[in-house]
Amino acid sequence: MPIRFKVDRSAGYYVCTLDGVFAESDIRAAYSTFYTTPDFDPRLDRLIDLRKADLSGIPEAAFDVMARRVAGVLMSHGREGLRTAFVAPDDVNYSQVEHYKRFTEPALETVELFRDVASATRWLTGG
Repeated sequence: MPIRFKVDRSAGYYVCTLDGVFAESDIRAAYSTFYTTPDFDPRLDRLIDLRKADLSGIPEAAFDVMARRVAGVLMSHGREGLRTAFVAPDDVNYSQVEHYKRFTEPALETVELFRDVASATRWLTGG
């Protein structure tokens, strides 16, 4: 169940890739660790790649918890306007991410869902 982070400062975002079956606690632990590394920069937007992930076991209420946690991190860094692009080509993950999107605070984070990486990247980079 690896979760990998790759920072692309020149593009203005980082990529979080999930590979395997995940519980909310797995994602929370990975992000908690990432937030303490020198690679984390709250000014960067994010692309979350779920092409090889299975989020089907995460209950809807957990997405509310995750959205509030991200909002707390953003507020603690004075960050507004984070753009998050989720890549979820399958219907199950797409539906799960819609829960997250519904719980986000629009002033702090704009969430868009995509079926492919190219579309997500275009949205993040304005290209």
